Amino acid sequence: MRVKSRELGLNDHVTLKYSTIIVLDDYFAQYRIQFMRNITLKLDDKIISRVKHIAVDEDTSVSAWVSSLIESALRDRDAYEAARKGALEDLDNPVHLGGSPLNREELHSR
Repeated sequence: MRVKSRELGLNDHVTLKYSTIIVLDDYFAQYRIQFMRNITLKLDDKIISRVKHIAVDEDTSVSAWVSSLIESALRDRDAYEAARKGALEDLDNPVHLGGSPLNREELHSR
């Protein structure tokens, strides 16, 4: 997958930021355009310096690096929520394993 970020100047006052995402597989390439919005983060100078170095080491921008971290955290959260929902559904619909409940004497017999 390749991602290219670009800006499209519509006029003097409006500029849209978007990314072209190219997904390649065995048969064809898919092109998708995502429009991006900016956010502002306030971070300590030492953290910013470290993040910049990490981004350079990974041959990416700070914005792309932070974006990938957030996307990864959201994917993990979605997977957790799906697993949790499945587990709760399993608790509501237990599987019958056969047999019958043991009475007190059967439980305590040796």
